[in-house]
Amino acid sequence: MPQVGALMQPIETIIRQKFLPTLFGSTVPVTDNERKLYALPGRLGGLGVDNPVLGAGHMYSESVEFTKPLKDLIVASIAELKIDLEDQKSKKASIKREREKRLHKDAKDLRTVVTEDLQRQWILRKRRVRLQL
Repeated sequence: MPQVGALMQPIETIIRQKFLPTLFGSTVPVTDNERKLYALPGRLGGLGVDNPVLGAGHMYSESVEFTKPLKDLIVASIAELKIDLEDQKSKKASIKREREKRLHKDAKDLRTVVTEDLQRQWILRKRRVRLQL
């Protein structure tokens, strides 16, 4: 559903106010910049804890793009599954490239607003989490 992002707000609230602070042994909800940082994948310095409110729209459009050939077969009432696998591989690669571009842009934008203090805190927290695992 295209508008599902807003319905994910209660989940995001729990992630922000309960899950992430508990993960770091704190009772203070994370800030907006910290939340953006934790949503980044590990290879970009984050934790990979997606924000379901912000990510829902992208995931929906990616899903629509990838499943379009199947939808077209259903609409045309074609019983035989005729999907070009090379085309699907190409779409999948394109979706991954676009997602990676978006994530790198988010990381770059975040670097311009994150304070040095937050960067130091992030490094210390990341080390603590690794030690606990």
